[in-house]
Amino acid sequence: MPVEESPNTNMSIGTHHWPAQERVTYGRPAVEALAEEVARAEARQADVSAAFGGRNGPAGVCLKNFVAGLGLPVQLRDVGVAKDELPAIAASWDGSGPITTNPRKIRGKEDLLEILELAW
Repeated sequence: MPVEESPNTNMSIGTHHWPAQERVTYGRPAVEALAEEVARAEARQADVSAAFGGRNGPAGVCLKNFVAGLGLPVQLRDVGVAKDELPAIAASWDGSGPITTNPRKIRGKEDLLEILELAW
């Protein structure tokens, strides 16, 4: 729905493509700025998809298909990680390291396990 049609001055925005959606509420000016940034991001995604031979598909899927087409691993299972190892891997995280800069906020071991399961 366009911002102008919003029934009130605040709108909840869900983070797309994450199974456990995080909800954030923004005021009207922030929503308009966010909508512009989303449009720019969608255009960049389309460029990446096209570069990897995709036709209107998500850039991540096109990139994954490209890498798989090269015969390279794209999932944790492809490199021999067993699914029953994921909880131990998540439990070993001490809260530090490069994962703290992940685009999706990692609040604890449960969040990390969810991401590992998606990557498995």
